[in-house]
This record gives sequence, structure tokens and C-alpha cells, in this order.
Amino acid sequence: MAIETIETAQQTGQPATTNLFTHQIDRYLRRQDSTPARILRLLSTTTGADYRQSRWKRALDLSVSIPASLVSIPIVTVLAIAKKIEDGGSMFFTQERLSRERGIGVVKIRCMVSNCDAGIVNLEIGGGKSPSEDPRNTRLGSFMRRHQLEELPQLSQVALGQLSIIGIRAAPPYVFGFLQNCWPEEKYKRWREFYFRGTPGLSGLNQILGPSVKDDRRRYRLDAFYAEHASLGFDCYLLWRTLTKILSR
Repeated sequence: MAIETIETAQQTGQPATTNLFTHQIDRYLRRQDSTPARILRLLSTTTGADYRQSRWKRALDLSVSIPASLVSIPIVTVLAIAKKIEDGGSMFFTQERLSRERGIGVVKIRCMVSNCDAGIVNLEIGGGKSPSEDPRNTRLGSFMRRHQLEELPQLSQVALGQLSIIGIRAAPPYVFGFLQNCWPEEKYKRWREFYFRGTPGLSGLNQILGPSVKDDRRRYRLDAFYAEHASLGFDCYLLWRTLTKILSR
């Protein structure tokens, strides 16, 4: 499987080559029922930036986010009220992210103790721990982060077109300065171009690989890989892997 190929490469220090990666994706699609596999391969002829800006990707986002948003309303309501009861603080909070060269507020159910958002920057770059293990989480917050329930409000943002179901990670503004200092200028410009030629996603390669990718520069290389090879078949595969990972916790 493609994801296992990358995981093995990360553990051994070997790069996961483009040819090997795409070959593994194709093998996965061929093993499925013949009719869906043929349809996915047909629609996957649009790839990269063309796909990320296409009606196929938007159709996938709407077909998933609208019903999922409706189903999640009672879950979000219960969790938000429970959070308010737990510590009396705010139920939701927003984090600034960049999408299509403008800032957006990504909405989450608050998982941490009150008034600790200023320390998030220090944890997000170079932490290496599972988010549910953050000592600033409340008891309910750890549960929500373990199952990614705090991100349910973002489904409505997918329906509005601010985010996508699958994509590269929604990056805060400081990440651009971090990568500009770490990478050669040409590499940074290429990643920036990849980032802004599509909409950031709720899930993707980084969310599926999780703690197995501990180096932040490597995480953003995975984002660049996705941006270059995105397709409908690839998105469907990553969506399936995301759901199976969440349900297996």
C-alpha cells in the first residue's frame, strides 16, 4: 500500500520515490471492484494543480461535507456543552490559517485549558508527540483529540469552500517564515506555489502518517508531494485511510 511505503521509507531513512509511490497507489486501485476502480482511474487523469482547482474535487468536498455536517450537529452540540460544563471556558476557538493567499479562522472545539493558545506555536513545530498527549489538554480535550472530534466544526467550512476534505495541511502564517529559513529559496518558492494553488485540507498524508513523521520539514515535503500528485482516486484513497484510522482508535 502507498502509505505503508512512505512509513517504511521514513523508518529506514530512504526516500519514497515518485514512481514507487504512484505504482503502489495504482496497485491499490486495481485490487478494488473493477467498475469503481475503472471510474476512479478515468477521473484521476486530472492531477496536480489542475485537479485541486477542478469541479471533481469540489464535488467530492460537497458530497462528503454536507451530509457529514448535518450528522455532526448533535455531536458538536453535546461536546461543546460538555466542554462548557467541564471548565466554564469558551466552547470554541479559532486558529489563523492561510488559504488561497488570504487568512481564515479555522474553527475547533476547545480542547485545552483556558488562556493557553499562545503556547501552541512552540508545540506545533518540533513537538513529535501525539496531540492527545499534550499536558494542556483537559480530560475531555484529550478524548476529542484522540478521535479528532474537535475538528468536526470544520466540515461546515469545507462546504463553504474555505477548506477541502483532503489536501495539504492548513498552515499558519509563521510556517512560511520557518520554511523560508530552512529550505533553499527555489524549494521554498515551489512549495509556496503548491500551497496556494489549492485549498488546504482537513486530512491528508500527514494526518494519516501521524507521529511516524517527526521532522516538520519532512511533513511539508509530504504536502508538496500531495500537491503535485493529487487526483480524485488519490483523494478517495486518503479519505478511506483517514476514516479507517479514526475508527480504529
